[in-house]
Amino acid sequence: AGLVGADLTGADLREANLRGADLANAWLGGADLTGTLWSRDTRWPDAEWAWRIRDSSDEVSTGLFRVRPDSGRDHEASLSPV
Repeated sequence: AGLVGADLTGADLREANLRGADLANAWLGGADLTGTLWSRDTRWPDAEWAWRIRDSSDEVSTGLFRVRPDSGRDHEASLSPV
């Protein structure tokens, strides 16, 4: 999915399939990413998003990750691209 620059502020993305999605420069502040699947090919809005998502996810199979339920809403508006 190409979501470059999309405004997903506050979006309900629980259990979304973001494998390979291009979220470069997307606005995800306040989005609920609980249970979201993503892959190594997923492009996050910036390096800080990539680090925080990786830190709050578990690898469920080789190259496939899921955002942990206890951390899917930790990503607040302050992390939207500038």
